[in-house]
Amino acid sequence: MKSPVEYVLIYPHKLKAGHYCPMHFHDRFEIVFHPSGKGTSRLKTGKTIDFGPGDVVIYGKNEPHDQRMEIDGIDHCIQFHVNDKALIDKIKRCDVINNIRSRSILKDLEDMSHWQDEDSLEAKNFRTASIIYSLLWESERKKEETPEPGFQFAMEAKKIVSSEINAPPSVDDIARRIGISGEYLRHLFKKQFGVGLKEYSLEKRLERAKELLLHSPLRLKEISESCGFANERAFCTAFKARTGTTPGDFKNR
Repeated sequence: MKSPVEYVLIYPHKLKAGHYCPMHFHDRFEIVFHPSGKGTSRLKTGKTIDFGPGDVVIYGKNEPHDQRMEIDGIDHCIQFHVNDKALIDKIKRCDVINNIRSRSILKDLEDMSHWQDEDSLEAKNFRTASIIYSLLWESERKKEETPEPGFQFAMEAKKIVSSEINAPPSVDDIARRIGISGEYLRHLFKKQFGVGLKEYSLEKRLERAKELLLHSPLRLKEISESCGFANERAFCTAFKARTGTTPGDFKNR
């Protein structure tokens, strides 16, 4: 069985606020997953796409686009060819998927950065195809669903937490900023995402810490500060409680 998709390459970017990638295009399709950060992408047609944490932007073959970062972040880009006309038509109708909530899809997207030295080309073709079909399914599901009351409040809180990792606001601070009570926000967030807002904030800060441990020369004290921990000791305690290992051992493994 041949995959309808041919994997070409994948690469992660760490981008600073203010970074600008001028208008360009690729002779293949491209999926860009934004696990963190915030910015905009402008198409040659004039359409502007806003993206934030958890969003995916899909660019068509030879589709000119640019990208400007408003908040520091990371993106994972995967490029591929498609050999199935029906699949091409479906991809063309989908240019952005906001606020992906499926944990299985998010895990697949986050795992993309580890593909470079893993699996055969055939396996990468099928894994890429699987992600594409999952994203198309997610896009259709979002079109059909009617957001529950309070959904936008929970999403706004999620974006605030993801974009302010270095100085995490309290639940009550976030609630005041979006115009509801802290108690109501706690209820909404847990109902929408199955996890408490404080726990989600800690998860995002530790995810960022892992990235810095593996891909930056920063010392533990600097990492703890950039991830919103009161001090290095608090960071190390939280890290070990969640991962079962110390930050130093994680970095050197």
